[in-house]
Amino acid sequence: RPEFALLCGLPLLYRNSGALPEYCKGFGVMFDGVYDLREKLIEIIGEYDFLFDKMEHYPYKARNMCENYEKFILELLDNINLGNLLKRRFKYFLIYAKEIILGIKDIVLFKLKRY
Repeated sequence: RPEFALLCGLPLLYRNSGALPEYCKGFGVMFDGVYDLREKLIEIIGEYDFLFDKMEHYPYKARNMCENYEKFILELLDNINLGNLLKRRFKYFLIYAKEIILGIKDIVLFKLKRY
């Protein structure tokens, strides 16, 4: 899979198919099929050093993606009313604890009566 090579910082020889051109354009050499594969292999060998140096600026690196997810999650947490979140968590913890520890079989009735 070409995206693994990209995440490792390696230039790509990738097929013109699906979303690959969108993620790989400018960071490797694209081929269309078996008829131009040999020609494109020779091309990537000739451009390897240039493409390798360019990989430092690849925008979809795993580190970048993780940082973006972390930023997104932290923003979500900042925007959540933590008082309500803690109440909900505690409520469901109580339900779970009573079901497990006290052997309450009908959790639905418990929820309806208590909450």
